[in-house]
Amino acid sequence: MANREQNFDEIDLLPQLKKIYDNRHIILRILVFFSIIGIIYSLSLPVKYKSNIIFTPSSNNENFSSNLSGLATLAGIDLSTNSNNNLLSPNVYPLVFENIFFKRDILNIKLNDENFLKDHLLVKKNNLISTVISFTIGLPKKIIRLPSEFISLFRENHNFSDNTNNIEDIYIVSEEESELFELLDEIVFVSFNKREGYVEVFTELDNPVYSTIVTSNVQKILQTYIINHNIKSAKELLFFNEKNFNLKKIEFEQIQGKLSKFKDNNQAISSYIFNDELFKLQNEFDLINSVYQELAKQVERAKIQVTKDTPVFTIIKDVEVPLVRSSPDRALTVLIFLFLGLITSLFYIFIKNNLLKMINEIKSARY
Repeated sequence: MANREQNFDEIDLLPQLKKIYDNRHIILRILVFFSIIGIIYSLSLPVKYKSNIIFTPSSNNENFSSNLSGLATLAGIDLSTNSNNNLLSPNVYPLVFENIFFKRDILNIKLNDENFLKDHLLVKKNNLISTVISFTIGLPKKIIRLPSEFISLFRENHNFSDNTNNIEDIYIVSEEESELFELLDEIVFVSFNKREGYVEVFTELDNPVYSTIVTSNVQKILQTYIINHNIKSAKELLFFNEKNFNLKKIEFEQIQGKLSKFKDNNQAISSYIFNDELFKLQNEFDLINSVYQELAKQVERAKIQVTKDTPVFTIIKDVEVPLVRSSPDRALTVLIFLFLGLITSLFYIFIKNNLLKMINEIKSARY
């Protein structure tokens, strides 16, 4: 029984192979057509150069505590309870890229003495070739985004203008700025490798030098954002403690001067009234002095906390000017088109007869 099924499959496959062989000229024409389209398409793709930087963020808490815990104890400062649980995890570093202020800083990266990144992108956006590609290759993307753009335009015409009075200008994204943000999403990338624990920032631009400049500056901007976020609470606490310390310092200096002046003016006097007044001044001085010393410790503790919360960024792979383009892979593009041509030709061969039969049935039914 198994031999019969095997023979049946072999016999059934032969007509299909014969049909392919008989229509080899059609397959060849379709393959040539698709290969020409693939070559034209690959040549129309813009050349891009990729530059990347890899670094690992680490907390300062463990090393700092182990190095200064003994010295801080001698100074009367306890570091064991100072821990910040609001430190930004590397997992959310890519989300920082979605921040409009972060993107604005990237757009203001200076490429040379005259141009910023936003100027380069504006020229690229208004380029004729880019426009042709946008309305040919990028047309499906535009069609997918069309409903959301229509809704946003409708909302803008009806509601947005009425509510802008309650919004600061820095939170309003213009149409041109929105387009620049979309271009940024296509050239700048921030990713975090959870398995290896490193962050990679890379840029793909048509100019290798510009790609290197942008990558280096994006890493610096990201580092600044992370540091500012991590030390925000500690800096606010430091500012609060310094403010109280400065106020108490004025009060301490006043009582100290008052006590010294009282002692100088009454050196030869020894009476109960003098001793009683001296005792009051001394107690007041001791009380203010103890508070003053405690505030001084809090200020130093807050300064140490700022240093502890400041993350350390270790560069594993620094940026370099790429010498070889990263894209497009024109050979792979042509191979993909050849594969599509092969699928199309086989599909046409096997459904041609059925398609012609269906057309003839439709024509005969009409008459």
